[in-house]
Amino acid sequence: MNERFIYKDVDVILNKTSKFKSIVIDTTFEGEFNSSSIAQKNLLHLVLENNNKFVKTKEEVINKAFDLYNAVVDVNISVNHQILSTSFTLDIIDYDLINKGEVLFEALEYYRNFIFSPDVENDSFQNDVFLEKKKAIKDSIVKRYNNKGAYAVRKLLEQMCPGELLEIPVTGTIEELEKITPTSLYKTYLDMIENESLVISITGNVTKEKAEKIIDTILGDYAYIKKECNLSPFDTTYHEVKEIKHLSEKQEINQSRLVMGFRTNINHQSPLARPLQLFNLMFGGMYSSNLFQKVREELSLAYSIYSDAYIGNQLFMVSAGVNSSDAQKVEEIVLEELAKYQNGDFNLELLDEAKQFLISDIERMDDSNYSINNYYYRQRLLGLDNSPSQLRNKYLSVTKEDIIEASKMIALDSVFTLVGDSNE
Repeated sequence: MNERFIYKDVDVILNKTSKFKSIVIDTTFEGEFNSSSIAQKNLLHLVLENNNKFVKTKEEVINKAFDLYNAVVDVNISVNHQILSTSFTLDIIDYDLINKGEVLFEALEYYRNFIFSPDVENDSFQNDVFLEKKKAIKDSIVKRYNNKGAYAVRKLLEQMCPGELLEIPVTGTIEELEKITPTSLYKTYLDMIENESLVISITGNVTKEKAEKIIDTILGDYAYIKKECNLSPFDTTYHEVKEIKHLSEKQEINQSRLVMGFRTNINHQSPLARPLQLFNLMFGGMYSSNLFQKVREELSLAYSIYSDAYIGNQLFMVSAGVNSSDAQKVEEIVLEELAKYQNGDFNLELLDEAKQFLISDIERMDDSNYSINNYYYRQRLLGLDNSPSQLRNKYLSVTKEDIIEASKMIALDSVFTLVGDSNE
């Protein structure tokens, strides 16, 4: 049973189920995504999950978690267009099942400290932890640069989306990272606590009354005043393609990378959102997809090829690892295969396979309280209200005509080729 309500000004999502032996709680702050905030929050979430005012070392965290029957606290961030979410997650055993119900509130206090009692001195995070996490992020940014597939996608987005949020890497940049100090990071933390909207999601065998007591303990003396998040979780701008842009870059690598970026003008509120997801699987999202079978298996023109639909950003992308001499030919074939869909020339058995693929994902979600928690949070975030069974029926109801209509919305905008220095 899923229920949404407001308690003490907090938006609450309660998913009551007796299926699991544990309870998962997410306390999520929703702020604005921009080049500065993503660099700050990337660093902040790593600093906050490491320790707090009361457990200062990994050993202390492990020992305390063990005392609470392996209570696990994680901190994560996620981006949905204009919204940057910071989530504190607690995974605890359902203590009532082991007749230890009184331990719940001790575990909640432990969890609360990670949110509201960071290890801070003189309005500044501890320098050793700060520098350790800062270096880890620098290393991950460099590693992403060395991943040539990810690098090619990033270059395409910079070319295709200047001035748009898509231009900002979700890893942040080294330039923005270098601006952060232990003191400025603490100011970012305070801004999150004081000014961002708050959502608490709970999945487990929890009544509404028990959920309210859980929230009381999490909040403690934190006097939250409701704040509306007026940011959009998905792109609503109409993007007109006036000309196709081509850009290439040469590096000392063997395998070249071809990335094609398409505009769709289809977002999560569009009736074509579900057909676009299915089209993506049919076109290049499964091993049985058209692009994989045609370009890789039949013609041997690519080492790898796949497509992705980024519905929140109204973006569709095809990526391939190719010989540099084959890049243009692969681009032509991708457009030829797309034209077939737009003309209704595709296999309906592939549509049925794509439906079963997504339905299997929905059914697997029911086996994880993490997945259920995340699913209903995203439904709320996106302004939707579909139960998993309703979503399943939406996929099943997609017709051939819906796939044709969705494919006709896909227009090539930009092509980036990372060219290797040899024909391999």
